Amino acid sequence: MTNFLEQLYNLVIFPAILLLGGYVVAFINAKTQELKAKYNSSMEQKYIERINDIITTSVLTTTQTYVESLKKKGEFGVEAQKEAFNKTKDAVMGLLTDELKEFITESFGDINIYLTNQIETSVSKNKANS
Repeated sequence: MTNFLEQLYNLVIFPAILLLGGYVVAFINAKTQELKAKYNSSMEQKYIERINDIITTSVLTTTQTYVESLKKKGEFGVEAQKEAFNKTKDAVMGLLTDELKEFITESFGDINIYLTNQIETSVSKNKANS
């Protein structure tokens, strides 16, 4: 059953994610521009840019230090993908200041949902650019 799920992911779900990646990236870019317009103070715009930089850097770091080596060995399955996500999220949470965490919570609501969506978007964007 586990083998079936891995094959399903590799043959159906993963390609679908890649196809949707371009749309997701365009949507996120539009939302970022919308947020910059909504939060017209320079401080709020700096917060948004800093948060996006932290997320992007964390995704790239996890990809370079963890994901690529497992892919080369053919060991990047579902569990490894979950581990990569958790490593990235932990890194992001460690880099966000209390001020940035408060900004996210006040502006977007649940910080965990926000970070999950942003990390997944950044991963998709990273894959599309690869």
